[in-house]
Amino acid sequence: MYTVPAAAKLTITHVRVYFPTGNQGLLEIVLKAGLKNLYPTSGTLSGDNTMWEMRTKQILTSGSEIEIEYTNNDGSNGHDAYILLEGIVER
Repeated sequence: MYTVPAAAKLTITHVRVYFPTGNQGLLEIVLKAGLKNLYPTSGTLSGDNTMWEMRTKQILTSGSEIEIEYTNNDGSNGHDAYILLEGIVER
């Protein structure tokens, strides 16, 4: 999803995850940096017409990669989630 640029650090200040109507809680996601869960710190996020929101101060160093780990528990249909990360990149 995103790699912190060389010789920089990223401070994530706000995370929003929206699951639109129709997901029925069948899509589960976790935002990760390496082996560390960024959001949520344990478990997974899911929902149906649900907005998850968190103010935070997660600091990631140069080369850190933010990834989305997801599980679609619906064998027949795809599901969506919209993710917005706000933060400051310092060089």
